[in-house]
Amino acid sequence: MRQNSDPERLRLRVGEMLVHGSNRYRLEQRVGHGGFAEVYAAFDEHMGRKVAIKYIFQNLVLEQVRREVELLAKHAQELRFIPEVYNHWHQSGKEPGYVIVMAFIEGPTLKDTLSAPWPVDKVIDFLRILLANLRDLHRLKIQHRDIKPSNIKAVPAPETEVSYLIPYILLDFGVAKYGAKTILGGFTRDFAAPEQYVAAYRHYAIDHRADLFSLAATAYNLLTGKEPLSAQTRSDMLRAESVDPLRSQLLSQHRGDIPQGIEQWLLEMLELDPSRRPADAQIALRRLEDPLQSPPPVEYDQETAEETQVVEPPSQGRSKTTLTLLQPPDAPTVPPKIEPPSTVFEEAVATLGKGRISSFTWLPDAPILMLGSSQGVWRIDPARNSVDLWRRTSSAVHAVYSVLEARSLLVASADRLDILDQTETGAPGRTPAELQAFGQPILIRAGGTILVVVSDNRITALDMETGRERAAWQITPGRNGRVAACSTNGRTLVIGFDDELWAYDLQASLQEPLWSRSNLPQPMYDLALTADGSHVAVATAEATLVWRQDDDKAQRYEHSAGHGQRIALSADGAFLAVAEPTGIKVWRTAEDRLLREFALPTPSEILNLAFCADTRLLAAATVDQLWIWELHSGKRYWTSEHFTQHAVCLAALAGSSDIIALGSELQQIATAGDHLALGARLTESISRPYDLAVSADATNAAILIATQLILYRLSDGAVLQRWPVQAVQRQSICFGDDAAHLFVVGENSIAEYRLQQATPLRELPFRVSGTVDHVALAPHQGWYAVHSGERVVIQSLEDGHECYWLHLRDAELTTLALAPEGNLLALADDTSIMLKHLSDGKAWDMGRAGLDGLAAAEQLSFAPDGSALLSLHGNYLHLWSIQNDELLPRGLIAAHGERIDSVVWTNDGTGIVTASRDGTISLWRLEHKCDNKQAPIEHS
Repeated sequence: MRQNSDPERLRLRVGEMLVHGSNRYRLEQRVGHGGFAEVYAAFDEHMGRKVAIKYIFQNLVLEQVRREVELLAKHAQELRFIPEVYNHWHQSGKEPGYVIVMAFIEGPTLKDTLSAPWPVDKVIDFLRILLANLRDLHRLKIQHRDIKPSNIKAVPAPETEVSYLIPYILLDFGVAKYGAKTILGGFTRDFAAPEQYVAAYRHYAIDHRADLFSLAATAYNLLTGKEPLSAQTRSDMLRAESVDPLRSQLLSQHRGDIPQGIEQWLLEMLELDPSRRPADAQIALRRLEDPLQSPPPVEYDQETAEETQVVEPPSQGRSKTTLTLLQPPDAPTVPPKIEPPSTVFEEAVATLGKGRISSFTWLPDAPILMLGSSQGVWRIDPARNSVDLWRRTSSAVHAVYSVLEARSLLVASADRLDILDQTETGAPGRTPAELQAFGQPILIRAGGTILVVVSDNRITALDMETGRERAAWQITPGRNGRVAACSTNGRTLVIGFDDELWAYDLQASLQEPLWSRSNLPQPMYDLALTADGSHVAVATAEATLVWRQDDDKAQRYEHSAGHGQRIALSADGAFLAVAEPTGIKVWRTAEDRLLREFALPTPSEILNLAFCADTRLLAAATVDQLWIWELHSGKRYWTSEHFTQHAVCLAALAGSSDIIALGSELQQIATAGDHLALGARLTESISRPYDLAVSADATNAAILIATQLILYRLSDGAVLQRWPVQAVQRQSICFGDDAAHLFVVGENSIAEYRLQQATPLRELPFRVSGTVDHVALAPHQGWYAVHSGERVVIQSLEDGHECYWLHLRDAELTTLALAPEGNLLALADDTSIMLKHLSDGKAWDMGRAGLDGLAAAEQLSFAPDGSALLSLHGNYLHLWSIQNDELLPRGLIAAHGERIDSVVWTNDGTGIVTASRDGTISLWRLEHKCDNKQAPIEHS
């Protein structure tokens, strides 16, 4: 970021009169300054009104500044949330610069009034309004690029009726920030997206997703009263630790009433990699309206490529441009590949949940659906009611297509692209090496022998049989959205940007489009083609439009319940399906009439929609649910089980092999033998669970949420008792050894609850001062350990007396754990794991083991008999055996899915159950318990 070398110098003088034509402006006070501009409160002598004058004195590109000021002035009446521009001109002389005269907005900024964190509901309303405003702004290709509390003012509601909701005004607005390139490098460190740091010293393409990042950082500030870690600091820490520090400093640690969905939404908006943020403000707004639904990855754009040359999108008469695809600088680092100390689990013995759905395709010769998810590719035969894992992939699947005259299946995952034999065996086909290194695209489309890859600044058509490039077009980075579709026969490619569509014949010279359409409603959300490319349909905000290739007039199908999320055309173009939040409408295009409407059980965001080849069946999918309907009868033909089974807490039931999983509900899971099976659902919907505990006799379960502690009976899920609790940053719960008491360890106290009693029985004293960093419980022994600052204190649950204490020197702990019997204490810092033996009032050192490149441990868990220890490192689990006062590495589990949220041992100590963020719950078996040094870890 460019800074002014003399920030206190006044470029203009207070009291000075600026004259432009017949206009005279008297400068009254400087109200702001930065690295390239100053802002003054002034009086307009001609109009008799107070105005704000922005004086830009650095980085002048006058033509660009003039164009952008005119653009703002042109749209000021349309965009009521920006100050109106009254006048502007280039100032010459001793202090050359550019002067912009704007409406003066009275009142303090959000920064000036932020004396305490805002209520959650107020922040959500604020986000709704700002996202709607950004949506309108970005449609005009304008980005603000410096959104922060000090650039937003709250405007009192007017007494007279207004047609536009404007409770907030955006200041310091948009000048020289229009289009793809950054001309002026002004931004605020704590609220800027990471790509803006790069743009400060490179010609780097920035788009509207930078505004989404800054808005989320502003919301974080309003919710917590604290400024978030800057993107640059997070990037530096990420490179050093392979863990984003934001994920270890969640909002729930600052206050207890943040809904889980809002926290997850903010994490997605604050992703360092812009490709993992919502693609635009409209999508982010939809996510916000349903905050408890996990956002699917398929709605996001991919990498913003480094800009080298701006060329308009393909148009008639333009020759193709070949350009090497560039990777974005400062991409988030990937955890290092770790060589395990012994055998690695290739896959779990059993898995429950199939990952998040990303895409699907119908086989052309049978009503079989091939579905991609974060776990791999699934073969779904609805007639036989079978769902089989056809092929597991090394990373989440992004796209699945039937290609090469239906002989093969194209599977694109995060790290590779494969062409596979389209039989039940899924044998690998010959994938040309050129296709393996296509980089991270925004869109992949395929048909016939053609693979189309759309990146941020390039469209490439590749021959799947040879891997050679058939054609390429350079496109302008930062344009408003992009959609593409390839016909099944691989002959026709249609591309859409902004308000324009182009169609190309991939078998022809490609120098000129087959046809084009312009002045379409914006934005475009989806595009569909018939098998031969003769019909095209595009979903816009208000309606879906359908054309025949030889007809300029479009059929229009209005949307009645929000914009069309996804659309599909039958192979012959006779039917059009449009997915809206409440259901799917099917139109008969030849007769231009509604044929049928399929209602959804609850309002849902459809991500995939397709007719089978013979148009008998229609399939639709969300991130976790799949439906198939018979088109002509209107009956639901098949419905999947939920693909995701998300759980944030796991607990083992004493005396049985069952596990309790807590996510949006409490679910019983059987782990008999090498199998997992869903048992009874024990509760209704639960919002923002913190912790789970099960009594030693397995009769009751306790759930801690933001403001309540709830006691359930496991036999029938009945609620036995509710206690209000104070929302604090860190809380843990456990049952006493007699199963008649509950203990809640909070930030500076521990409360004891007697079952069936309406109020806490008592509070025990804490032996530490300051904020509690970590808590561990050993209910069998009746102890709990508390870490605060440089001390770890182990106290009695019975009377609170101090049993052990440790003074830590130069160690910053990341987590700790007590063995069930209370005789062992495990501690983890950034680079190692330490083990202490607790005996005779002293904590004896049993040694330290290094992590050898793994990220810091987030969770530690002792085996039921204390003979082994698990450490959780994001997507990895490290198993250690405890022998002869040593901590010995025994093996590494690399979970296939996304980041692991929770882990628990089975009661017999021979298995481990993990819950991953993509919704899969997995069972891992040990061939032997870790009771001798030579016992290996093997996959059953």
